[in-house]
Amino acid sequence: MALAAPELKRMHARKTGDLIAASIRLGYCANPAIAADTKTQLEHYASSVGLAYQVLDDILDVESTSEVLGKTSGKDAATNKPTVVSVLGLPESRALLAQLKAQALNACACLGLAESAPLASLVHRIIQRNS
Repeated sequence: MALAAPELKRMHARKTGDLIAASIRLGYCANPAIAADTKTQLEHYASSVGLAYQVLDDILDVESTSEVLGKTSGKDAATNKPTVVSVLGLPESRALLAQLKAQALNACACLGLAESAPLASLVHRIIQRNS
């Protein structure tokens, strides 16, 4: 199934992105005194991290081995599954991943809180994973 880049991004955002966003929302919903601008930055963070996770997943499916991934590599292409790599190509997928990383880290910086350090650490952990 062929998808355009915006459709694919929406699809990915509704997968892993929604799971990550839900965990972020649960965190700030527990604190009714949290400022609206903090919620906004957390939402930017969550959407960037969620999409980055999925973009990297698509890249790893192309670049990694089945042994490292713990699942069959190349399966997405073999089943003609729409992925970021199949839509954008590998170089643009890597550029998108870098952009999403920067957006997530920028959201952390805009929070201006010492508490945002674990969020920034999570960004690095997600981007540097190999499976």
